[in-house]
Amino acid sequence: MACWFTTPLALLALDVALRPQTIDALFAARRYEQAWNSIEDLEDATLREEWRFQILYAAGDLEGALRAIRSGLALAPNSERLLRNGASCALALGLATEANELCARWRRVLEADDHGSPERDAALQALLRFETDAAKLTLKDQEANRARRRAITATVAFLALAATSVAWLSRAPRK
Repeated sequence: MACWFTTPLALLALDVALRPQTIDALFAARRYEQAWNSIEDLEDATLREEWRFQILYAAGDLEGALRAIRSGLALAPNSERLLRNGASCALALGLATEANELCARWRRVLEADDHGSPERDAALQALLRFETDAAKLTLKDQEANRARRRAITATVAFLALAATSVAWLSRAPRK
């Protein structure tokens, strides 16, 4: 038979054992609220925005995550991590124009780095995939805009025909 104090002591020991000291460990443990509260302790404002992005993205707040990316890019416009994460987030949100813009900025940053390294090559491959996805998204947006214009044109034509029919019927002699 367990003593009444065994469970609370075990829970306290478990809490102490799981109390990570870094944001990275908190995030990895999916302790997002504690990680969020620890962000303010960071001195580097760009790093704070990167962590805000990570936590908001993990929480499913993609709009908030993209706002964090924009704030971070205002501080560090050539941050490869921010540009990559921003392009990914913009694609997930279906924002073709922003995704294309972020990919173009990311490409400029990568092309400015003439050090051939496996990391740079991997980043270029990832960028190529993102650019392809952004181009497909742009085509879908263009198709949707054309379909919207056709629908508006058809609606206006129908309303004009209906108005003409009503006007013509109102002139007909009544018996």
